[in-house]
Amino acid sequence: MKINKNDTAVVIIDPQNDVLNEKGVSWHLVSNSVKENRTVENIEHIFKAAKQHGFEVFISPHYYYPTDYGWNFAGTVERMMLESREFDRKGALSLDGFLGSGADWLDRYKPFIGEHPILEKRENLFASYCRE
Repeated sequence: MKINKNDTAVVIIDPQNDVLNEKGVSWHLVSNSVKENRTVENIEHIFKAAKQHGFEVFISPHYYYPTDYGWNFAGTVERMMLESREFDRKGALSLDGFLGSGADWLDRYKPFIGEHPILEKRENLFASYCRE
């Protein structure tokens, strides 16, 4: 298998405190899997390998904004995430309370994420970046 840097990128999804940090609101749900699979360490290895080999890295974070709490159609998982305030942000254009929050990046990833484009969680935007 040949991987070409011109048409290949790495996408890291939800590298955030709420699911990857022991203090995160969903840690009790995912901790066994995160530990068993060494998820935190492996994501860091992927960041390092991508940088070393010159691959583009895109971050696709998950956020919930105040307007999301009015959803009438949320499924079981979405309701759980909303009720626990997972990935909670004050607003799309506000960083109030972001640093160190559950929506913030794991500290060990910040040196890598600062170098890369951030994608919003919208399928059409993500797909357009992938096609480019």
